[in-house]
Amino acid sequence: MRRRELAIGAAALLLGLSPGVARAEDAWTVSDVHQAILDASNNTGVPHARLWSIVACETGRTFDPWSVGDRGTSFGPVQLHVGGGEITRYRAAYPGRSLHDPYSSIEYLATAILEGRSAAWSCA
Repeated sequence: MRRRELAIGAAALLLGLSPGVARAEDAWTVSDVHQAILDASNNTGVPHARLWSIVACETGRTFDPWSVGDRGTSFGPVQLHVGGGEITRYRAAYPGRSLHDPYSSIEYLATAILEGRSAAWSCA
């Protein structure tokens, strides 16, 4: 199974679907994810508990900003998925930002909820 996951991840990279380039200043932690949830809630009005529960579910309760799921096709604390169209929207809204960036990705999730697009997340 691991070989298949690597092949899918490699194919995603070749298709330009990489999660973004991580830089030294992008050493996000679980604490950043918790802070990003609080910030996004305060900035958008989406209840903290709702964002917390979605991110908890999407990361398997690890709150790991470096999470990769769905056999290498979903990335970051909100598990932006290659096949769902959300990565394209995210990249348009946050050009140059990594899919693993908890601050932009959780704000993106909150905005998607406000826009009625929460169905893109299985945990919503």
